[in-house]
Amino acid sequence: TSHMDIGRGTGCGNKLAAILQESPSDIPDHEDLLDRGLDSVRIMSLVEQWRRDGAEVTFVELAENPTLEEWWRLLSSRAQNLTRTQIIYKGRE
Repeated sequence: TSHMDIGRGTGCGNKLAAILQESPSDIPDHEDLLDRGLDSVRIMSLVEQWRRDGAEVTFVELAENPTLEEWWRLLSSRAQNLTRTQIIYKGRE
């Protein structure tokens, strides 16, 4: 894994739960997060946090698939890509 702390119940779930002021275990993986009160300002806050952690995600990507499961998939994919890039770069040093 990369330096990002992502996954169910870890960075992805914890950051979302903090934004919604809930426990990570109370947020079902498949639930539409917009129905739980997530709004555009909160989504942008998550985008900014995850970008600082190294994942290039966009507001549109999160808003189009507003479930924890889809976000976990997206962030995991981006973290894997980041790790491959770091490995390739380090191999050239």
